[in-house]
Amino acid sequence: MTKVVIQNDAWLTGLIGCDSYHLTGQLENLEPDLTFEPKSFIDVKIPVNQIGPLTALQNLGFRLIDTNVQLLKTAGEMRLGGYECRFASEHDYDSVCDIAGSSFTKSRFHLDPLISKETADLVKKEWAGNFFKGLRGKWMVLAEVEGKVVGFLQLLKRSDSAIVIDLIAIEPNMQGRGIAGSMISFANSECLEAPGDIIVGTQISNIQSLAFYVKHGFRIISADYVLHLHTN
Repeated sequence: MTKVVIQNDAWLTGLIGCDSYHLTGQLENLEPDLTFEPKSFIDVKIPVNQIGPLTALQNLGFRLIDTNVQLLKTAGEMRLGGYECRFASEHDYDSVCDIAGSSFTKSRFHLDPLISKETADLVKKEWAGNFFKGLRGKWMVLAEVEGKVVGFLQLLKRSDSAIVIDLIAIEPNMQGRGIAGSMISFANSECLEAPGDIIVGTQISNIQSLAFYVKHGFRIISADYVLHLHTN
């Protein structure tokens, strides 16, 4: 029987200023007296149909932050938007990090009232920056307007040929203009091998993002509760 695992996240620890962990494993086996190190941050994700573990986690002090929804679209022709897109190069680091550090408002870090906006922005900035360090992501697609980078799409590749939208961001004053669609279309034609799927996750609180994906042929395949615990 798989045990409950408390896995340290050294990268996140360095960003939020306290020891950070992910709770994984067979969460049905949660002990009611499970304890965690003081001054720590622990996150956990569980399917929405697992009410028992949800209740047990809340009894341990975890707080429901949001619900993450995963969507899927099968490979096929996509003609969304009309903006110039290209793959990122090392020279795009600053532009991408600036966008990542100023464009998110509904990530689980931004929704957690015990995490400052400055820290939440830093997490996203460093997350995107890890692509250029070779630490995360298979591809990064950029959108440009008049030669200026206005958005990026960070992508992972799974062993089953699916690609995963790991991070997507558009400059705040350029959102809602079809730039996201242009980058996804580019990824569909340049990164995805048929047969294959594009998978993306978004927060249920991000109604605009959810509506965009559904409108353009993505279908919901799963949903998970996201919970955080901050120990004293």
